[in-house]
Amino acid sequence: MESNVSFKKVSDQRRAFIQLMTRAGGVVASSLMLTPVAMASAKARLYNFRLATEDNLQLYFDLDAAPAGHKVFTLAQPNRLVIDLHHVRLDAKMRVGGIHSDVVKDIRYGTHQGSHLRVVVDLHQPITPTYQFVPRSGGAQRLVVDMGIAVAQRGPRQVVKSAPVAKAEQLRDIVIAIDAGHGGRDPGAIGHRKTREKDITLAIAKKLEKKFAAVDGVKPVMIRSKDVYVSLGERKRIARRHKADLFISIHADAFPKKEARGSSVYALSLKGASSEAAQWLAEKENAADLMGGISLDGRTEVLRKTLLDLAQNATLESSLSIGDYMINEIKRVSRMHKRSVEQANFSVLRSPDIPSVLVESAFLTNPKEEQKLRSAVFQKRLATALHDAVMNYFERKAPPGTILASRMQTQKG
Repeated sequence: MESNVSFKKVSDQRRAFIQLMTRAGGVVASSLMLTPVAMASAKARLYNFRLATEDNLQLYFDLDAAPAGHKVFTLAQPNRLVIDLHHVRLDAKMRVGGIHSDVVKDIRYGTHQGSHLRVVVDLHQPITPTYQFVPRSGGAQRLVVDMGIAVAQRGPRQVVKSAPVAKAEQLRDIVIAIDAGHGGRDPGAIGHRKTREKDITLAIAKKLEKKFAAVDGVKPVMIRSKDVYVSLGERKRIARRHKADLFISIHADAFPKKEARGSSVYALSLKGASSEAAQWLAEKENAADLMGGISLDGRTEVLRKTLLDLAQNATLESSLSIGDYMINEIKRVSRMHKRSVEQANFSVLRSPDIPSVLVESAFLTNPKEEQKLRSAVFQKRLATALHDAVMNYFERKAPPGTILASRMQTQKG
């Protein structure tokens, strides 16, 4: 838990606007009945599809709006899984090549009854599927079909590789800075069993680093890898030296009332963003770096401030979007203290050029949550949730010039 911060919740109206503009993230809501879902007058579009290997084999269907209706059912002789999405059209050809497995034989799709999209999954064996719709920002929806088949232990989840990418040596890794809160002379919060926050955050950070290190095209950078003190300013400087694409700060919450519980995700408040941008405005070298090397000399101060504000706002919106993805995954493994991304003036989040989020894993001052935080099983589950959230985000919004962006482009082609 970072101390001496002033909290500021973003207005509901602005939050809705940012979500609409970023078109990312969301909160899980189960929909296990075949109940029609309201939709806009235009057809919904299916813009992404993939086979995911979580605990169970799953199919992800990303739509820009809810379908008018849907059906998910199985057929036998031969074994098939059928997904009908009413009044849904394809945004592009579904990429079904190369996803065969010991469960999936083939995937076919086409128009059914004139305006419905039907997807047929040919199977090697019978299954008992379940499914849910996951609301995403801007009215988008993800249909997650769990095939009920446990995935064999094949190591950490990785992005599926496609055909070799030309000139791979010119592409770069996505760099993720992992910040284990506190450390050294700063123990952070202390639980009833004398558990120190600095130890919990480092344990979770190391597990998260291991997961990212297993992904081709991703480079994790640990802000601290042992029990040492690192100032808040130095944490940001380390991330910037490594040209981080994302900064994740891991903490454990504290509160005077021991009943407080749950996980939270924070992005920078608008007040903090404004003050940091103003500081950078006064430093020409930093300001030029923030603008991608574009010199701000010769421009009026008003124009310079406007350009910096635009860059800062883009960073903040990315932080909020990534935070949404994190909540979507964390709620699968932990109770949420707040079910939306909060904003606070945390010093460690004040990087105008790096999307930054702070994760409060649980309340160390709650005896039950302290016990949970001490558990290696929970630490691994939380690390997995953060890893999956970040990969889901970057699979849609990988920075140009990265290995992952090139791979996603190749798959689209």
